Amino acid sequence: MIPAERTQTKATALARPAGEGGLLIERGGLVVYIDPRGHAEGLPKADVVCLSAVDPRRVPEEGVRAVAAPTTIVAGLPPCVSRFRLNQLPLLHGQSRQALGLELFLLGDDGTTVSWRLRWPDLDVLYP
Repeated sequence: MIPAERTQTKATALARPAGEGGLLIERGGLVVYIDPRGHAEGLPKADVVCLSAVDPRRVPEEGVRAVAAPTTIVAGLPPCVSRFRLNQLPLLHGQSRQALGLELFLLGDDGTTVSWRLRWPDLDVLYP
């Protein structure tokens, strides 16, 4: 497990590991997780969760539920986001959508996971 170190980027975003293999980005009061897994103690509740799984059976359901609030938006491929009763934001390969001032791009996949591009007006985050 990666220690929960905080990293400050130039555009005032705070990024740190979120459990086992996930990422937490805090920026401008917005909390965004990508694939939250494992323990969520001490972590803030999510505004947006991005799922990288291509296969719905590989979605980190427990991790998502641990960081989710009733208003959390879950973004990802349609079969993956449909596993949640939260606010679903299904995207197909090459699509982008806006949520809470954040533009989410689902770039493509390697057969196992999708790549994400998260865009704020002055900051781009690519994952992985």
